[in-house]
Amino acid sequence: MASTPSRGYAAVDNLGKLRAMAEFLTIGPGADTPVRSIDGAIGAATRWVELSDTHQAEAMWQAADDMMRQLVPLADWVRYLIGVRAQLGRLRSRDWFEIVRVCNPNGLPAGDYLNVVFHASYRQGAVYETISLAPTPAGWSPVGYVIRPVQPDTMGYNASSNAI
Repeated sequence: MASTPSRGYAAVDNLGKLRAMAEFLTIGPGADTPVRSIDGAIGAATRWVELSDTHQAEAMWQAADDMMRQLVPLADWVRYLIGVRAQLGRLRSRDWFEIVRVCNPNGLPAGDYLNVVFHASYRQGAVYETISLAPTPAGWSPVGYVIRPVQPDTMGYNASSNAI
């Protein structure tokens, strides 16, 4: 598994801290236990992001780890999700894409975290949704949600045209 290098983000506000947190998150020791398996992480991330799909921002915030709730007030979280959903439009599809690992992220409590990244298609375009999870005794607990647009192919490469 690859590690994401530190990019030295300066968090200006609580949502900035949340975004910075999601940049660095990874899987840690004990990942081989059933509740902290990769399948468990993907399931936890999927269930959490589906709350966003049904406009349940408050339930999402309540289900998040204490670390996130301390950094981001409920009102800010609701405002963030309403803004994101207004820009993206209706969800068309979402598929699991990758898992990214980083240890001891800068500016966050020492430890290991996990990012589950989905490729999602919305009415207004395709994005990568990163759900950041922290290991807990009960399993994986959400600590962040960052959305980035999928960059268009600038090299002119078409994977389907190069298939054997």
